[in-house]
Amino acid sequence: MKHSVLILLITFLCAGCATHKVGIPTGYSGPTANLTGHLASPVEFFAGNEAHCQICAIDGSKKGPGTTYTLLPGHHQLELYLSNKSEEFYGNLELNLPKPNHYQLRAHREYDRFFITLTDMDQSVVVSTFSCDVNRHLPRFIFMPI
Repeated sequence: MKHSVLILLITFLCAGCATHKVGIPTGYSGPTANLTGHLASPVEFFAGNEAHCQICAIDGSKKGPGTTYTLLPGHHQLELYLSNKSEEFYGNLELNLPKPNHYQLRAHREYDRFFITLTDMDQSVVVSTFSCDVNRHLPRFIFMPI
């Protein structure tokens, strides 16, 4: 009984930690980049203006929220969903991951705009930022490294 509870607990904890490879050839052993979104904590979401930043798909490969994507550095196309309280955004995004590091997309809302930040978590450096209107489907926009 104790072992089955422990197995269930480990399975539950690992369920939200899925890693999905996108566009990496079989047998490839070179450098890769990791990209995750950010789900705001209840305090960030309600007390601040931090938004849920969910990656719905990368280069046409769809997985659920909370997925870490492993991909080659370079240009990629994303479907992105942002949400803060009753405001939201769903649209396409083209971005460039310049190095094989771990990156995170975060967003916060100020009035009727979302501000999105791509951060290199290995170097604690903001790679690029962008803003978009809430509740609108925008055409593709591009993150360029600074």
